[in-house]
Amino acid sequence: MIKFKFFTVKVLILLALYKLLLDFGYMNYVYPVFSYSGFDLDFNLLRYVYGWLMVVFGIFALERKSRNSLIYILFVVYLSLILPSSTYYAMGGGNGASYWTNCAAFFTVVLCLPTVKLTRQAFSSVKVVPGVMLAVFVFYIACLGYSMLSAQGAYVVNFADVYSYRAEHLERLRGVFGYFINWCMKVIAPFMLSIALIRRSTSAIVSAVILILALYAFSGHKSALVTIPLCFVFFFFLKDYASWRSDKFFVAFLASLIVLVGSSYLLFDYFEYVTPLSLVRRALFLPAYLNVVYFDYFSVVDFVYWANSFLASFVQYQFYGSVAHEIGAHIGHAEMWANTGFIASGFMQAGYWGVALYAVVMLVLNYFISKVAVAVHPVILNSLIAMPYLTLFISSDLPTTFLTHGFVLSVVLLLSCSHLINGNARLPDCPTVE
Repeated sequence: MIKFKFFTVKVLILLALYKLLLDFGYMNYVYPVFSYSGFDLDFNLLRYVYGWLMVVFGIFALERKSRNSLIYILFVVYLSLILPSSTYYAMGGGNGASYWTNCAAFFTVVLCLPTVKLTRQAFSSVKVVPGVMLAVFVFYIACLGYSMLSAQGAYVVNFADVYSYRAEHLERLRGVFGYFINWCMKVIAPFMLSIALIRRSTSAIVSAVILILALYAFSGHKSALVTIPLCFVFFFFLKDYASWRSDKFFVAFLASLIVLVGSSYLLFDYFEYVTPLSLVRRALFLPAYLNVVYFDYFSVVDFVYWANSFLASFVQYQFYGSVAHEIGAHIGHAEMWANTGFIASGFMQAGYWGVALYAVVMLVLNYFISKVAVAVHPVILNSLIAMPYLTLFISSDLPTTFLTHGFVLSVVLLLSCSHLINGNARLPDCPTVE
């Protein structure tokens, strides 16, 4: 029998409240305000019950693998993907194949995580392979410097201006430099900030935050800013051995989501301020909607078979532009980059065989990262993999995430600060979690 160690009564109550808030918000805000963009209302009681059953099953699955260090980021994915998808499946008339495939793939990834024992040694110090910190810092400064020079004095601060800014500077933000900016935002920035936090160096923390803000200002990518709250959250709730074994992270993260989502409803009601509500739609419900669109579209259109990727020399590509633009045009937004996560992308590539292949690749990667993670401070681990993992599950194909979004780089940096590499993981006096 599973004993709920992490998913305490507080967590379960907050989880139920969050799910009810999503249900209420979709019916009363997301659908009425954003129906023009494809959101529909088609409530089905049986689907609603199935959705709640998947929520409950998720609790058991995550608790069963709660000793694995990846449980924190997978919990975030669970809140960002499975719960909103359950709401959309019940209320938006979503494709059942899309929903059940997403659930099956996610829970397979969770349940196949290896059971590992995190060492106390992982919390004791932060040792990085000599030269790595200097190399990533120089790389970051070089990318930031190029971005500043190529912008010719232009920068953006207001969120409302980021899309026009990026459209104006599209050419310089594409190509190889676009890859480098992604690496800086999603991997190098959290790496620098998390190490600064663990070492409790005020000057290093302030410097890292300033560098992240500067990257946002000159690139116009809002995702650069996500790094700051994520790293601080991981630090405050995973900074020592006692915190890692408690429910504090789950309670704090759920409470924050409830406040953010709930306040977006109130701001719209009392001030007709639509931006926070738009962010809720974009972050939580749009991925669920696009998953359904991809499954519907590629159920009648030929699969891509990686003709847009590493098999481009062998398979004919059937679209004029990118798949994301094709899907955007299909739903009536020709200018939209309608990206989706690795599950729907796997279906796009080769149907259910593509989903199965991607799931197997994820199992292998998770096994490797889990083994390395036992000798990496949890703050560094979660800060490094948070953005690549969220991108992978919500908005990117698997091969694209590996290179463009820095997944491979994050693994390399994990190894650089692992006690396995530094030779300190097998100390005889190093106790472990039993």
